[in-house]
Amino acid sequence: MEPNKAIVAIVRSNNDCDNNDAVDEINEYYDCINVSTCEESWQIFKYDVHCMYPSVVRLPFHIPDQQQIIYGKDDDIDNILEKPSVVASKFTSRMEYNTINSEARELTYVEFPTKFVLKLNGRFWKRREVGKSISRIHSVASNLSEAYFLRILINKVKGPISFEKIHTVNGETYSSFRDVCYALRLLDDDKEYIDAIKEASHCGSVCLNQRLFGKIHENIWQMEFFITNEKGSSLQIVIASLLRKPSLIIWDEAPMVYKHAFEVLDRNLKDVLWCENSTISTISFGGKVIVFRGDFKQILHVVPGGSKHKIVSASLSSSDLWQQCKVHKLTKNMRLTVGRDQSDIEKKIRDFPNWLLDIGEGNLGGMNDDETIIDILDDILINDPHDPIGSLIEFVYPSILEKYKTTSFFPERSVLAPRNEVAQEINNHLLKKFPRDEVEYLSSESICESEFAYD
Repeated sequence: MEPNKAIVAIVRSNNDCDNNDAVDEINEYYDCINVSTCEESWQIFKYDVHCMYPSVVRLPFHIPDQQQIIYGKDDDIDNILEKPSVVASKFTSRMEYNTINSEARELTYVEFPTKFVLKLNGRFWKRREVGKSISRIHSVASNLSEAYFLRILINKVKGPISFEKIHTVNGETYSSFRDVCYALRLLDDDKEYIDAIKEASHCGSVCLNQRLFGKIHENIWQMEFFITNEKGSSLQIVIASLLRKPSLIIWDEAPMVYKHAFEVLDRNLKDVLWCENSTISTISFGGKVIVFRGDFKQILHVVPGGSKHKIVSASLSSSDLWQQCKVHKLTKNMRLTVGRDQSDIEKKIRDFPNWLLDIGEGNLGGMNDDETIIDILDDILINDPHDPIGSLIEFVYPSILEKYKTTSFFPERSVLAPRNEVAQEINNHLLKKFPRDEVEYLSSESICESEFAYD
């Protein structure tokens, strides 16, 4: 016979007459933790139980006398105002440190934590001795006006020692951060185009200046065409008259555009030209002659995360309009024949474009599944294993230090790089050769005026 067994459970009584002591659930939880041998050793040697690398430093900022203050409902206002975090915020203490450290004045606010560390107990900065960090400035909506423009400035202006210095550009003090942004050309205005034309007039060739002026003209007068069904609209009348005038429309780099854009143009031209001829509605593009220029072997329309099938389906060749297009192929590379002897054209120059076409059509390397090994022509290889970029530069820009002031030197030659980092490496290699100071050109931002609330 087995011995009798009893199961006993001890539970806390809910009787009101018992002593209602507070229950420390955290301590009760820790008392029940089973610590393994590995964790026990780790705790004994006082190793870190967690870490974050690299550390992320949040960089707050504020416009003058509007820093954030945290206080309790029962705190005395005088004591609050005497707190070190109120007297000197992280942003203002950084500007104070710029007055005594020349190296700090060479850094922007975002770059500052890479070299210096803020000591919270004394609210002062000191040089970073170990480790590294990355910094982040919180985003600001453009309708916050001055705070938004201040954020633009602290990402560009190096080493300000006060708010007054941020307001000052080339000895002139501006009343708002927005005006400072315009003075530093960090916001869009016509002055950047005027300065570009002036600069090009001193050193650019006639052909280069013409292309520059055309590009600027395109940027200024670029507009989005859309047609609505609202009759009597002045905009509709202007756009309709513009679309009636041309007898030929050329669309460059058409393979890179989504097919719906062509179909929208087709419908709009039919709607605009229908009032002149009712039979237009059955003719593609309202009877206008459209030339779509491009190479489908190059980059097609980008479909984010799309498969090969989706990318091809989004191209012009997958549109119903493609069945009504007549394809013309260009077989002669006119650019390669400029300044060449007839013998070179017959031998080398003709072989190179044919070799490129064979690559694009997948004729080289035998049967493959989009990946294969091909032989590169010997005359386009860089054979210098020690300094390939320097060898390339010397080939494309021979005697560059003696000829860089010649206006026709650069427009006649260029280097095409497959990736941005390669282009940057070539640019850095070239810039080191020039005996001049480096000039930094900052990008500008466009502000939507409708986002601002005016009094």
